[in-house]
Amino acid sequence: MDDELYLEISDDYKDIEYFDIDSPYEEYHSGKRFNQVRVSVKREGKTIAYLECILFFDEKINEAGADLVSVADDELNDDSYEAMQILEEQGLLNRDEESNLYYLLATNPVSTVHLQHIAVREDFGGKGIGEWLVRNLPSIIEINCKVCLGVIIVKLYPERVDWSYNTPMFSPDLGEPEEDAGMFLVMKKLFEANGYVRHKKSLFFIRDFAWNEVE
Repeated sequence: MDDELYLEISDDYKDIEYFDIDSPYEEYHSGKRFNQVRVSVKREGKTIAYLECILFFDEKINEAGADLVSVADDELNDDSYEAMQILEEQGLLNRDEESNLYYLLATNPVSTVHLQHIAVREDFGGKGIGEWLVRNLPSIIEINCKVCLGVIIVKLYPERVDWSYNTPMFSPDLGEPEEDAGMFLVMKKLFEANGYVRHKKSLFFIRDFAWNEVE
């Protein structure tokens, strides 16, 4: 099956929706405070697995006198705002870079990531594709976006996925996850096996790369 699959990675830096030949390339990105990254696993032209996340430009946001919580509140959805609030409460934003070994050794800007969506089409479930995406997400972001990861946060909750589009469409299932069964348990085990820790009893799971580096 492996030779039938291929990977596509795109982001807002590569995609310019309103192109104008009178505008230099840097103008499209000079004011950006985050980057939406999309990873698709495809077979015969159809998306069979998908991951989407928001990569925050922490340094640029801080230099502009803003913070990740306000940026998420002003420009993104409620989940991103809630995620950044949690990270702020946990002391995982705006850490002292001068005393943290991870930040001192970072060769690229350190960024915070909110993993918004991850799904595998039902007929391709159980083949390890979702596990591959979660395990390789740090490398995908670091190599393609030239950043060092500080934190990844994800919310695991039921969503309906419409696979009929080139980019899958997600909508809330409007139900609470069954914590001892079903997809929530599968996803919980998957993320915990890849270094994510649940935030209290919420639906959010966090992987802190800076802490892992200095343990």
